[in-house]
Amino acid sequence: MLSFKLRSELDYLREALVDVSEFTKWVDNISRLFDGLDDVLIKLFGVSQTKMPEAVSELRQFSNPIATVVKGINPRKVFNLIEGLLTAIEKTYEFEFEDVGLVRDLERELNAFSGLYEAYIDSYGIDAAVRLISAAGRLLLSIKVIVGAVELSHRNLEESSPRIVGSSELSLYLSDVQGLHDFAGKLMALNNLYEALGRLLNVDVAERPISIQKIESGSLWSKVFGDSKIIGLMIDLLRGSASYMYREYTREGKVSSVPAKLDSMNAVLEFSKRLQDLGVDTDEIHEELRRATVGIAKNLNVLIESQSEIRVNGEPQSLALEVSKSLSYNSWVPQIPYDPPKIEIGKSVPLLGADPKPDN
Repeated sequence: MLSFKLRSELDYLREALVDVSEFTKWVDNISRLFDGLDDVLIKLFGVSQTKMPEAVSELRQFSNPIATVVKGINPRKVFNLIEGLLTAIEKTYEFEFEDVGLVRDLERELNAFSGLYEAYIDSYGIDAAVRLISAAGRLLLSIKVIVGAVELSHRNLEESSPRIVGSSELSLYLSDVQGLHDFAGKLMALNNLYEALGRLLNVDVAERPISIQKIESGSLWSKVFGDSKIIGLMIDLLRGSASYMYREYTREGKVSSVPAKLDSMNAVLEFSKRLQDLGVDTDEIHEELRRATVGIAKNLNVLIESQSEIRVNGEPQSLALEVSKSLSYNSWVPQIPYDPPKIEIGKSVPLLGADPKPDN
């Protein structure tokens, strides 16, 4: 599995656990009562028959603190938080998180706690209190274990490569890469695009080359660093090219390509304007720019053509998303033809579906 996808899944689970942090603290407060309960239960089991009423009374007095803690949060809020966490857990089963057994343990303990909590607030009895305290301890342990596993997995995925001053990051995910030849061709196109833009921006790419931080197969995910101006322009062109290709596909029903003529590329991607914004005198280098456009368009097409989805620095663009945008309510919902009846003053309008009555 590509690490950026795994990181995204881990982030989802982390956020779900953060969202219920108040609930976790509340469960922790309940579980802390177990220390005192332990002493009371030991005393209860070892007491003689004559002192049993005294021990039971002490256990009953112990139930007062748990009632205070439990009533510190609205029951409706508790059940909403539990339901939200259960929904998040159910979604994680679609993920490829290796520690899915820990997630199942959390789900089991959460359901058990929920049932015992409901039983306790129905009666506030001693037996229900004891069961709830015990369940809170098990649930809290399960939460702590999965938080630890998620944090450890997330740290292992974090890159530690040093950043070069003046460099920026480009993360590119391509969903449909077939075989080694295609894989290598797209990496070469990425490099060629960087060098071509570097020449137009008057950046010495020998001194500031593109450097690969990570490449993963299984589709293609690459993370590279390079000169901030070049990388920024690459990001804009990749996003603009993908948007253009997907948009034209939804209109024409066929795959389009980034045009290789300067005027056309300006119309599609505002290429010259982007260069001007970066301080390039496009009039002075017009001929060089016109020639470079052919190679730039070719490399953009090599990277993006035939990809059902791309992600540039985590931002997704796909044919499915573009189709969804194009299906606005007014544009695709079929309309039933209907001619409203003409209303003449002094005459009633027949109900819809009723047989018109002849005029007398």
